[in-house]
Amino acid sequence: MKLAVSLVLAALLLPQGLEVGKDVPDLKLKSVDGKECTIAGLSKEGKVIVIVSWSVDCPSGKPTIGRSTEIAKKYADNAKVAFVGVSTYGDTEDKIKSYAKDQNITYPIVHDGDKAIAKALGAKQVNSTYVIKEGKLFWKGGVTKDGKDPVVDAIQAALEGKPAPASNKFPG
Repeated sequence: MKLAVSLVLAALLLPQGLEVGKDVPDLKLKSVDGKECTIAGLSKEGKVIVIVSWSVDCPSGKPTIGRSTEIAKKYADNAKVAFVGVSTYGDTEDKIKSYAKDQNITYPIVHDGDKAIAKALGAKQVNSTYVIKEGKLFWKGGVTKDGKDPVVDAIQAALEGKPAPASNKFPG
């Protein structure tokens, strides 16, 4: 009984993640290739920011890297969209760089070794995806392996000034 009560209390005390509609902390994003930006800076430029976490080594997250890359390529020529990959879950910078080169990933990837970005966003697993508009969390969810991605709907809604679709569960 004590264990059950302790687990419930621990769950209640853990951060539940950033809520949709709330301000996103002004995170400094430094990619493994040395480029730097901030959430505030990208927001001031009027960009819709897409942050997707993934890991080269995660068996459930790795399949979504390819799909994330397809989505990033779809918006690569859109100056109003900033796509950023974040690796928090154990990959080294060298491994990230090598993997990105091998997979022809062209969007910036941030090594979040101290988990500061994951903690600020409330990411609990690989394949946590966030769409940020005007400095606020617009949508959160995950990238699916089947190509039916609510994240694409969320990006489009943010670009078109429409309400965000319902956030989905992180499919991992």
